[in-house]
Amino acid sequence: MPNRMKVPLLYAASLLPKNLIENKEYKDYVKFLAESELWDSTQISEFQNMQLKLLIKHAYENVPYYTEVFNEYGIRVEDIQDTGDLKKLPLINKEIIKNNKDKFIAKNFNFTQLNKISTGGTTSGPMEFFDTHTTVNREMAFFHRIWNNYGYNDQLCLVLRGDAESSEKLYKYNPYKKLISINTRNINDHKMKGIIEIINKYKPPYLQAYPSLIYLLSKYINEHDLSRKIPNFKAIFCSSEKMYDFQRDEIKRAFSTVVIDYYGHSERTALMEYCPICKMYHVIPEYGVIEFLDKSGNSNDVENHLTEIVGTSFNNYAFPLIRYQTFDIATMSGSNYKNKCNKPYVSIKEIDGRSGDFLITKDGKLYSPTILDFAIYYIPNFKEMQLVQHDYEQLEVLIVPSKSYKKDEGNRFVAELQKRIDTKMNIYITLVNQIERPSNQKHRFVVSKIKK
Repeated sequence: MPNRMKVPLLYAASLLPKNLIENKEYKDYVKFLAESELWDSTQISEFQNMQLKLLIKHAYENVPYYTEVFNEYGIRVEDIQDTGDLKKLPLINKEIIKNNKDKFIAKNFNFTQLNKISTGGTTSGPMEFFDTHTTVNREMAFFHRIWNNYGYNDQLCLVLRGDAESSEKLYKYNPYKKLISINTRNINDHKMKGIIEIINKYKPPYLQAYPSLIYLLSKYINEHDLSRKIPNFKAIFCSSEKMYDFQRDEIKRAFSTVVIDYYGHSERTALMEYCPICKMYHVIPEYGVIEFLDKSGNSNDVENHLTEIVGTSFNNYAFPLIRYQTFDIATMSGSNYKNKCNKPYVSIKEIDGRSGDFLITKDGKLYSPTILDFAIYYIPNFKEMQLVQHDYEQLEVLIVPSKSYKKDEGNRFVAELQKRIDTKMNIYITLVNQIERPSNQKHRFVVSKIKK
């Protein structure tokens, strides 16, 4: 439907009472999540084990891929009684799903009623899979709970995410969802001024953003001393990219508000939320089971160890993903860590990014993009940055400099970066006017061109 016809309908829909528009399934799950948020660790464990047993039974009886795997490995449905038994099953990944897509579709679902989804394919090719309206309703309910905890419940919201239309129009407004979506294509100082004008005009109380995009806006605001001249947000919600400490600090300096980021992905097998009290990421247990595995595939809860995030979702019976390798890396908080917020959730220190975003040396050492957090303060006068590893010896630092940038800042940054990389590398700086973003506007701070 053309936009000129769609907008009047959205305005009409926005006049209807919200409870008449929301479907019962969504409202019921919102109510359930409000109650489950008060659960203790025993109730969480009982829920997860029950949901897992139901999922395993369904997968074996209705999903050809799992029927074959269970039979091949000699696994019975009754062998999986709790989350600890998941290790009896083999891992799956994007390539396995691509090669067996039809076998992952549950036979007891009407294929014509399924939603077709495609992953973004930032570090590998995209993958197609399917979900249902139930999956979508529950996903919306989970985010409602996260947002509602900070007062966001259908108020006006500014969006700085992957909206990158080819038109010159700076923004579009959805009156039904009350979203002001900024066109983030080729974002520059001129667009920054326009975004600030929109904030001053409409005064949206909330903002949703990619961390790299709101960081750019925050950097502009701080450099031009505009923080006190714009309305504040009640909360800023970030997702879809790794949030770095230097980004969080810059955003807080510009807006003096709480900055919440959460981890999820298109496949919807895992969900984690940043807790500003603990300064940790809490696993949301009603969503599914998350395993943190080391290189050998064993569970690991040793403090500061890097592990892979492996997810099993409870919310997509049409195309169930059990023990799905996300290839995202987490830093563990340690088995002795106790949440300061007193919530009975599993917590981790960092979500370090995709495994493909790590620097790698010839002797096999991996360096997380988090090394940027330590070195970045030596180079304050930049707009954007990206590390490109061309081979084991060559690391290029792309910098979009601000007007105050000095050459010795870059030299200090290179020196600090080399200190943190044990193996000697040729690290050199290239000044550029802009760093290209893919069509979804996500930014990668580290790009490795080494085939692993």
